Amino acid sequence: ADTHDYANLGNLYFRTGARAEAEAAYREAIHLDPRQAASHHDLAVVLRTLQRPDEAAEALAHAVALKPDNSEYYYKLGSLALERKQVQAAQQNLNSAIELGTKNPYPYLFLGRLYQEQGESEKALHHYTQLLTSPTLNADDRVRTQLKTYLQQIDHDEARHEDRRRSDDVQRDDATSATFLGDLRDRHRSDDGDVSR
Repeated sequence: ADTHDYANLGNLYFRTGARAEAEAAYREAIHLDPRQAASHHDLAVVLRTLQRPDEAAEALAHAVALKPDNSEYYYKLGSLALERKQVQAAQQNLNSAIELGTKNPYPYLFLGRLYQEQGESEKALHHYTQLLTSPTLNADDRVRTQLKTYLQQIDHDEARHEDRRRSDDVQRDDATSATFLGDLRDRHRSDDGDVSR
């Protein structure tokens, strides 16, 4: 058996839900030929389903190193970084997927959400707009539903910030008015000869 036989066996095991067997088959494929990016990728997918994100990220990093022009590998590596709360790595990998011309809408969605969570609404809206307007991205109903929710959150956040700005302006105006009235009262008292305050 060669590396492709083990990779195919891993695919069969994975499709039938035999995750441990799929992992073993992909590891054997990699052992026979460590230059097969697809085997590293497939191992990462299995490891992710087995709730082993650190190992999955390591396998994906090998896949990216072997095939640095594959946008899907960067997307999945960015997605794993998000799960692991590695914001900078997530941004870098999701941006790489986009720069490589991915047709997958999720790098745009995830990167937009990441910026949104950091309070960078303009950057978030930029990625959401690209997602909505690109004729090459395949945004299905699930993506559009998530996007709608995220856009509503931005709208809600912006409205809340505007309310807070108005409230701060009113408080500032009230404080300015109180100071001004206090100054007038003090001036009026001194004009009347009343020096007590």
